[in-house]
Amino acid sequence: PQPSPAAIRSRQGGRVRPGRKGDAASCSYAVVEQWCEQNERAKLVLQPGFKDHTVYVVSGWEIDSETAWVTYVLTSEKLMTNLWHIKESGMPVILCVDTTHRLVAEGH
Repeated sequence: PQPSPAAIRSRQGGRVRPGRKGDAASCSYAVVEQWCEQNERAKLVLQPGFKDHTVYVVSGWEIDSETAWVTYVLTSEKLMTNLWHIKESGMPVILCVDTTHRLVAEGH
């Protein structure tokens, strides 16, 4: 899988250098959309390196640059299997995760 836009930015210390292709400045909505497409389960499962712990994007993600809406879910086969076992055991499943990434040239 390709590194996420956030990982690219993290490796660069959160600094954005507008105009340089391949750096954090290229983390536009189109780049995030392309990353989601490349890292969906349907594509990754065909690769020989796909394992139980391979992180993939769940289909149904939504990216809209006009409304600044970016929503995608990351999981793995192992995480989904663990979730299924918990659910089948009768235990309540409580999972709440929230993260925000701003795609702006200032580097916030």
